[in-house]
Amino acid sequence: MRSFSGYDRLVEKIIFIERDCLITLLATVIETPQNESFGFLLGRSSRRKVKRSLKPAIVLDMGYPLFTAERRPSHVALGNIAAWNRVQDFLHGFSFGLTVIGEFHSHPSAGPDLSDFDLKNILLSMLEAYDRGERLPRRSWLEMVIAVNKIDIQFPKRREWYWAERGKRLFFRVWVKGKVRYDVTIACYIIPSFFPLFRRLKEEEISNNRILKKSLKAAQHSIVEAKLYTRER
Repeated sequence: MRSFSGYDRLVEKIIFIERDCLITLLATVIETPQNESFGFLLGRSSRRKVKRSLKPAIVLDMGYPLFTAERRPSHVALGNIAAWNRVQDFLHGFSFGLTVIGEFHSHPSAGPDLSDFDLKNILLSMLEAYDRGERLPRRSWLEMVIAVNKIDIQFPKRREWYWAERGKRLFFRVWVKGKVRYDVTIACYIIPSFFPLFRRLKEEEISNNRILKKSLKAAQHSIVEAKLYTRER
C-alpha cells in the first residue's frame, strides 16, 4: 500500500527527468516489455530554464523499480508487502534530500494514458491511507505512465535511436538485437489529494465503495498532465 504522508506540495506543471533517472526508467521497462513494471519516483522542487526564463519545476532525480512486484501484462501486483513497506520506510527516511513524490508503471503494448483502473487503484490507496489516520498529504501525487510497444521490422533501413518531445510527453525509439525496436512514450499526471473530499463524505456516513465512485468521478475532471523535459532550453 502507498503511504501519502509527509510530502511537500507538488504544484508545478513542469517536470524535468534527469539523465540517470531516465536511463533507469527506460532500462526497467525494456527489461520485461511484455509485463508491467512499477516503482517509485524521487525528486525535489527546483527551478529550470524553459524558453530562456527560470520557472518552478519538479526535478526527478531517481527512479526506483520495485523488484518484488509480480509483473503481469495487464497490471502489477504487490507480491511481497513486507518488502514494499521496507522500501518505503527506507526511501522516506534515507533518500539523500530527495522526496518520494510519486510512482511509475508501464503499459505494455498500449498507450500512455492514465486508465480508470490506474486511477481507481491510486484513489483506493489514498482512501486506505486516510483510514489509517495519516495526516493531510501534500497537495498532489505524481503518476508516471510509460507506454512500451514492440515493433518488428522485416527490413529496417536504419537502426537509429532517437527521442523527441511530443506535446507534453517524451518519445523514445530504442533498438535492440536484430530487427526489433521499442517505441517508448512517457507521460506524467498530477493527481490532487482527495483527503478533503474523503473527510466530507465520511461525515455524511457514506460507504467506502460510494466514496470511491464519487472520488473517481471528481478525479476525472481534476487531473493535470505535466509537461516533460529532459534538458533545459
